[in-house]
Amino acid sequence: MVVVFGLVAPRLISYDLRSRAYLLYLSRPMTPFEYLVGKGAVLWFLLTLIATLPALFVYFCGVLLSPQWQVIEQTWDLPLRILLATIALALPTSAAAICYSSMTTESRFAGFAWFATWVVGWVTYAVLTSTEMFDPSDSQTLVSKWQFISPYHTLGQLQAISFGISNDQDPFWFPVIASVLVTLIGFFVAYRRIAGVLKA
Repeated sequence: MVVVFGLVAPRLISYDLRSRAYLLYLSRPMTPFEYLVGKGAVLWFLLTLIATLPALFVYFCGVLLSPQWQVIEQTWDLPLRILLATIALALPTSAAAICYSSMTTESRFAGFAWFATWVVGWVTYAVLTSTEMFDPSDSQTLVSKWQFISPYHTLGQLQAISFGISNDQDPFWFPVIASVLVTLIGFFVAYRRIAGVLKA
């Protein structure tokens, strides 16, 4: 997902800003909000293709190959959890990617910001939670404490919550609040950017 979004998302708005194609889009009865939803839908469609559909396919294959149909009673909620996990992943990541794309007319800068967010976050988290530097008995506390630095680990915890496999010691509220804040801030900044360009 990180690689696909990093290749596709930086061009979504930055190219329109550079070529002023947004004037053509928004000259029709379309609001900046609808414009952003359309751009986000591109990313949501890609995420569905690379994550949701394969997961649903594996689930239904597992059900069909099961020797007993009682497996449906035990796993009926898995497709719903897959959809919930997709939404939990799609909203903050697409908001961040669209925000980066809207902040510059050069897509390479947006792409660099996207990959830097993931790489620097993961490396910083790995350094801060290195078990060689801390007492192993405090490792779980350190993991929870520094989780906000890494989008990878924060979204991983959100996925675990969606599937009901999270550790009871992990804070439930943090990844949810972080995801909501990133989604709101990302789309708000992109909306203000598009609306501001139109007024100019």
